Amino acid sequence: MRTIAIMNSLTPPDEPVDIFVHISRSAGSTVRSIVSREYGVERVLYFEQGSRSWTAHHDGGVPLADQVREKGARFITGHHPFGLHELIDRPTRYFAAIREPVTRLMSHHTAVLAQPRNRFHRRMVAEAPTIEEFFANPDLAPGHHLATMLAGTRAGGADVVEAAIENMRHRFAVVMLAERFDESLLLLARDLGWRVPLYRIRNVTPTSVVRVSKLDAVADEFRETYRDRFAPDLAVYAEAERLLDARVAEGGPALTAAVAAMEEMTEAINILDPHGVFEGYAFRRNDVLPEGAAKLIGSEPYRAVEAFLADRPVTASAGSPDRSSPTGR
Repeated sequence: MRTIAIMNSLTPPDEPVDIFVHISRSAGSTVRSIVSREYGVERVLYFEQGSRSWTAHHDGGVPLADQVREKGARFITGHHPFGLHELIDRPTRYFAAIREPVTRLMSHHTAVLAQPRNRFHRRMVAEAPTIEEFFANPDLAPGHHLATMLAGTRAGGADVVEAAIENMRHRFAVVMLAERFDESLLLLARDLGWRVPLYRIRNVTPTSVVRVSKLDAVADEFRETYRDRFAPDLAVYAEAERLLDARVAEGGPALTAAVAAMEEMTEAINILDPHGVFEGYAFRRNDVLPEGAAKLIGSEPYRAVEAFLADRPVTASAGSPDRSSPTGR
């Protein structure tokens, strides 16, 4: 075992570590499944409060930088805000996935109530069993979570939105939008030099078409009722939309074709395993696509995505998430 650690420690010191700021109920399980196949779980560190890596760093005398070297880690993720680059001594590239703030919280409420083992379940049942009670409680339904997670260690009082936007513009390769997953994913995959990111959707909350329509109406109501509370996260989301719009415009017809091809392949994969979309994913082993998905490799849609990914911008090939601050330091 020690031999493996020594071999991994020879990973070039200038090889970037990619960091995914995982915000709950924002397509994170789907992203993690893709990551497992791109990097391999043996090179992924899961770092958030209560995790083994977090405990080793804070209580076990094994700094995160040492864990990265020993494991030969190329990827760090967890429900942890921006700022992990300060704990390691390697170049870093950040990305995140976010979702419209009000609908994200509605999904969070539904998911927590449905999962007795969730650490928030008991409190949710006791204090906010209905969606109305949940949104009426600012401690349970805060309006600054996205801003705080993306601002991270740079956050400071009223400046949290400004810090989050500054980070999105200059420290993140891509801030993905769950509502525009394939556009975001393909831009990210091209920036980071990934292979064609075949995937199946993960961790979807079962919802009928009728209920979705009702939830949309409720979301509009909450958005209006609590607009002051949600102003920080709505401002961050609006900027993420603007940034993605600009990147999509730059991608032009090639990106449009690649997105259509990606949607075609994802639909085919989900049909192979229709119940898999309701399952979560943890980094216990590399994710395996349903039997039959391999037939997509080399297909016309696959080649369309491959062609888009091969046409990498010069800034992306340099291993930089940005535009002005390559390491996030």
